[in-house]
Amino acid sequence: MFRTFLAEKDTYITDRVIRHQRKQNSNVGYAGTLDLYKLYGITYSGTVPNNELSRILVKFDLSALQELHVSASIDISDPSFNCTVNMYDVYGGQPTPSNFIVELFPLSRSFDEGIGRDVVLLQDVDAANFITASTNGIVPTTWTTSGANNKGILGNSTADVLTSGTLGGGTVLQLWSTQSFSKGTEDMSIDVTRVVSATLAGFIPDYGFRLSFAESQENDSQTRFVKRFGSRHASLRRYRPKLVVKYDDSILDNQNNFVFDSSGTIFLYNYGPLGLTNIVSGTNLLPVTGSNCILLKLTTHVTGVGDYTLTFTGSQVTRATQNVAGVYSASFLLNSSNANYRIKLLESGSAEFTQVWSSVDNTIGYLTSSGFVVNPINRTSYVANPTTRLLTVTNIESEYSTIDVAHLRLFVQDTSERLKLKRVPHEAKSKTFREAYYSIRDTLTGHVPVSFDKAHKSTRLSTDSNGMYFTVYMENLDVEGLYTIDILVRESNSDKIFRDVSTPFRVK
Repeated sequence: MFRTFLAEKDTYITDRVIRHQRKQNSNVGYAGTLDLYKLYGITYSGTVPNNELSRILVKFDLSALQELHVSASIDISDPSFNCTVNMYDVYGGQPTPSNFIVELFPLSRSFDEGIGRDVVLLQDVDAANFITASTNGIVPTTWTTSGANNKGILGNSTADVLTSGTLGGGTVLQLWSTQSFSKGTEDMSIDVTRVVSATLAGFIPDYGFRLSFAESQENDSQTRFVKRFGSRHASLRRYRPKLVVKYDDSILDNQNNFVFDSSGTIFLYNYGPLGLTNIVSGTNLLPVTGSNCILLKLTTHVTGVGDYTLTFTGSQVTRATQNVAGVYSASFLLNSSNANYRIKLLESGSAEFTQVWSSVDNTIGYLTSSGFVVNPINRTSYVANPTTRLLTVTNIESEYSTIDVAHLRLFVQDTSERLKLKRVPHEAKSKTFREAYYSIRDTLTGHVPVSFDKAHKSTRLSTDSNGMYFTVYMENLDVEGLYTIDILVRESNSDKIFRDVSTPFRVK
């Protein structure tokens, strides 16, 4: 799962001195940019140089992510779960600082975005500002320390931002993160997995983040003007702040690529009128749930031997310690040296099995399916050439809405295989890769809003008995683009990229 969530509110707060007056109550909530700067000695109070700062506030809507967490569609404790706050440089020729560090803290109190627009003279008075976080009617809620700068541990009611906390355990964990900028024009991507996970779990309040220069750089005698990011009001969607969430929710069903002497998994899906639902069994129609709750029998016919059957115990699939309704699997290894079907391997090079899924006591059958073929591991004297594969996304539409979720199928043909003549119509089966990833690329600009993610496997393709599939959330894409899909296949410890495997499509 690769998803991006746009900021629901953002602004920057400042105490700039303009015409000998500190503008600490000014608001720029509707500005198109988020400006991070520090001015030292540009203005003076008497003979004392002024230190003028700005800090950025941003909050993302986590409601959809919370729903996924509650429904166990994601596991926030899984190593693949990853969240980053991404902000995008909008350099326009203005002076830009270099060699600086920014710090990102979770906020400990809520802020209002405000509707201020004046970024020159800072004459729009509203919350949030350098003194006030928000207003309730006419009653303001102020920061404990001006500039949202009271740093404290989780549970400290006076803290403006959080530095650390126990998060339900005995170990104190750091909650703030940093990124270094050498040129100053780089985009920002800061890991906030720990904070987002703790927020979804209810340990940290969901108030957003504060972004600032490192404390030591805020207090030195150097001017840094101006690091400029796009705000949520930026005209182009791609420059707006995003929370990027990555999670490996791929399902790897080895129905089409099971090989001897290597562990694999096959799945059973039970659909009711309203979708996936648990199998019910017995006279009392009790739901089939939990571990070791189902039986899988594989039967093959061996010449001169007869039918030979292997039996395995399967379980209900779990995610985030919760059972997934209506989905069951069995994992096992078939040894090619098994004398009972080695004869068949010598005759045909593979073995075909009939699957029978049944109750654990073997009295009630749930599904009988033929055509499960197990092949030997590929051993050759030459390096396999993946370029003989032809990849096509078969069900892509020409246009999508930003709220659409596209469930796409990939068909893989090996063009080096010799065609076999058949007397009846025959539907070709897609080849299946054990490891493949998708990315989405703007064909006009080359911009890649969704990239291959081998680290967290958020763009990994799933497999089932019909081949390979993946899900694209169109909210990840900008409405300005014309997109295509690329596929990365990993075989024999090497990567091969297949470009333009889909027809172009737009998001409107």
